[in-house]
Amino acid sequence: MGPGLPALTKDLSRDDLRADFLSDLNLTIGEVRRRLREGPEPRRIDLLAQILREARTDEVWQFTTPEEIARLWDRLEPRLGRRRAHWQFLLDGWRRLGFLP
Repeated sequence: MGPGLPALTKDLSRDDLRADFLSDLNLTIGEVRRRLREGPEPRRIDLLAQILREARTDEVWQFTTPEEIARLWDRLEPRLGRRRAHWQFLLDGWRRLGFLP
């Protein structure tokens, strides 16, 4: 950890620390949430795609919803790399079960 950088954590309730799966970003968890809510759309998409690539599935729900992933899927899908199939499988299952339109 460099000078001035908040510590890494697995505790996603700690808005003052950095999420361990986003260790390459100098953003606290609170800043990540704010950027996902308020940032320009291209940056929100990039940040959300990084979360979908790097976080465990259960961690993702601290930052987004299945509905948001489905709504943004066309823009997220090309940025997901090897995790694309995982998220496609989940979306397909949620649709088949009637949780998503």
